[in-house]
Amino acid sequence: MPHNILKNKPSVPEFWANPREHARKTAQIVNQLQNGQGNNSYKINLEDNATSTEIMWNHAREGMVVLFAAQDAVTAAEISNGTLYAVVTNGKITINHASSVGDKFLAVAILG
Repeated sequence: MPHNILKNKPSVPEFWANPREHARKTAQIVNQLQNGQGNNSYKINLEDNATSTEIMWNHAREGMVVLFAAQDAVTAAEISNGTLYAVVTNGKITINHASSVGDKFLAVAILG
């Protein structure tokens, strides 16, 4: 089952009638980014008994970079072995991994 990671994080409107309110909204977003609260990092549970996990994301496009951080020893070993990697296409990120039973968690940051 594909994951949908599109979060409801606010973005700064390009135009706002009240300049002071626009500056406040911009400052809020910048402060969130400085505190590590951007909208490009997620925790993913890799699919059981499957060799890939699909992430549906409207902003995904070819050329984006997907960074991984293992959240358990099994996933760390997969990253070390080179058996865990991502393929990004328009609207979807596919994380290829070894098939196993049990929970495997991965922190993902998407850049680009």
